[in-house]
Amino acid sequence: MNAAKAQHNLNTLELQINHLDWSDIFVILLNRGVAIEILTRLESLWYKTKTINGHIYAIGKILLYIIIDFIQQNPYLSIGAALGFIVNIFLQTIPVLGSFLGSLSFLIATLYGYRSDNNSQENLLITFYKTTHKFLKLLQQIFSALYQYFI
Repeated sequence: MNAAKAQHNLNTLELQINHLDWSDIFVILLNRGVAIEILTRLESLWYKTKTINGHIYAIGKILLYIIIDFIQQNPYLSIGAALGFIVNIFLQTIPVLGSFLGSLSFLIATLYGYRSDNNSQENLLITFYKTTHKFLKLLQQIFSALYQYFI
């Protein structure tokens, strides 16, 4: 992605989130069960800005918008990944096989979440490919925004 395209994408995201207010996002996330402690941390990210070419961008708003949008589009995938991560942490304590079992549990929970989101009964490899593609696309969006932040 060249600099002009990245600048255009950043401007587009800025326009999409310009009307959002922290209190609205706070209420939405609180109603979804996000802990107050996490919301306090997210609030500090919400107000982060970065000046790029003389224009001030709300980089924190952009990052949170991308993440929240992904979770809203893929609720079961997000829940499956979170549950898989928790089980992964517990299984990591098992000597020798813990690392393998933990990674496997994360993968299975995430794939199950993806299948639930899409009401799909596809081949496991196709589901794995599509899930990986969604995660990598999210990471690309986040890193693209962060790239602009650190320039």
